[in-house]
Amino acid sequence: MTLEQPIEYQLPLIRQTEIHEKGRLTFGEGIRSLLRQDPDILFVGEIRDLETAQMSLRASMTGHPVYTTLHAGDSFAVVQRLEDLGLKREDFLSHLTWVVNQRLIRIRCHHCTPPASCSWCKGTGYYGRRPIAEILVMDEEVRSLFQNRLPLSQIRTHVEKRGFLSLSDQAQYLLKESLTTPDEIFLTLGEIMGEIH
Repeated sequence: MTLEQPIEYQLPLIRQTEIHEKGRLTFGEGIRSLLRQDPDILFVGEIRDLETAQMSLRASMTGHPVYTTLHAGDSFAVVQRLEDLGLKREDFLSHLTWVVNQRLIRIRCHHCTPPASCSWCKGTGYYGRRPIAEILVMDEEVRSLFQNRLPLSQIRTHVEKRGFLSLSDQAQYLLKESLTTPDEIFLTLGEIMGEIH
């Protein structure tokens, strides 16, 4: 079961519901309705307000896997963003299992070098995209760091020692392998370009 605004792709064997924020069906109301049907998994298009955050947390607390999106600066800012919406850190931390921050990077066209009148990429120099994603696993150790309100820089250093790869780490790899260009990285990850050497 999904709650989406709008439904962009029709998916087989999945019950999809379109949210109308200006009408009666908000994300929060949609989750409340879905929980009455005891779904196996909930996908909430986006948490934008306290009601949706509370209902998503309630679904998680009753044992339902909940997948959702949330606007935050990076993986580490999600905890603060949920607090900004009105949730209490001690209430949701134990139910947050992982956070993914992702981007799509255009990949260089290998049919034309340099870009010319190429029928594959239509002269853009790019053909296809590749996802890069940083995955913050919220195990007991990481939860404890957030619970103790350590600075995000210290939490980042801690998880990097355990193998965490940031978006800039992965962007550097794509550049090193000549799979994309500095211009594309700047366009996609401009806010963290300072981290790319």
